[in-house]
Amino acid sequence: MDERHERRPRLGLIPRQLVAAVLSVFTDYIERDLILDPPKTGRAFTCAWKFNKLADMCFMLVVIRIAITPTVMERLRRTREACDTHLVIGSISLSLSLAFSAYLRWFV
Repeated sequence: MDERHERRPRLGLIPRQLVAAVLSVFTDYIERDLILDPPKTGRAFTCAWKFNKLADMCFMLVVIRIAITPTVMERLRRTREACDTHLVIGSISLSLSLAFSAYLRWFV
């Protein structure tokens, strides 16, 4: 019973880790698309590239942080809050990167 009780708190972090892993793969796909697009210069490309890298770093930080967090309740609560913050920052960065890459594709 104690083993099940110790494993249960970590289950709350698994959806965050899955979302972060899927979004990290998506940022890699967007990065590949940015590289293959013909216009590779200008401020819009630089912004799209940097926001995409920031999003990828945030998502990878969430995946790594959850993987190495021990199952201590206080640490799990702090990790959950930090992961939520990084997921929000990564999502905003990914949205900005997609907006700049759409601008590059349609208007440049």
